[in-house]
Amino acid sequence: MKRPLLTLAFVGGLVTVVAVVAAGAPRARSLDALAVFLGALLMARLVRLTRRASGADQPSSYDRSLRPAPSRGETRPASLTQLERIVYLAEMNAFDLHMRLRPRLRMIAEHRLASRRGLRLDAPEARELVGEDLAELFRFDRPRPEDPFAPGMPLDRQRAALARLERI
Repeated sequence: MKRPLLTLAFVGGLVTVVAVVAAGAPRARSLDALAVFLGALLMARLVRLTRRASGADQPSSYDRSLRPAPSRGETRPASLTQLERIVYLAEMNAFDLHMRLRPRLRMIAEHRLASRRGLRLDAPEARELVGEDLAELFRFDRPRPEDPFAPGMPLDRQRAALARLERI
């Protein structure tokens, strides 16, 4: 940073000399203007050195907190994070159970029944395999919950339902 300031000081001195010699500017005022200009350059340099010495040119703790955290090698897939959120919300309210978790569980059940047993989800044998409570949850004509904020399916029942689907 010294070189640009020295260049500016040299240019300021050169402009002063040209103004006095070529344009006939008053010598005393031109030297005063040069002194103010050089003082401003010196002040800018001192401010920069003071900021660097005090650490004020470093980002604040607030600025550092806004930066994304560095990755730690293993990052979780976004789809896993999204699925965890869906499971949590399905436990909290009936709307998320009906609209978000139910279609995913139903898709798993349809795939497992078709690929492993050759059954459709609406077959009577499939109803026995998935269980009465899940068959009721998977019904095609199942209406939306009347109270969307009613409690959803507890985690232990979700685990049991998934275990039942894995056994198919």
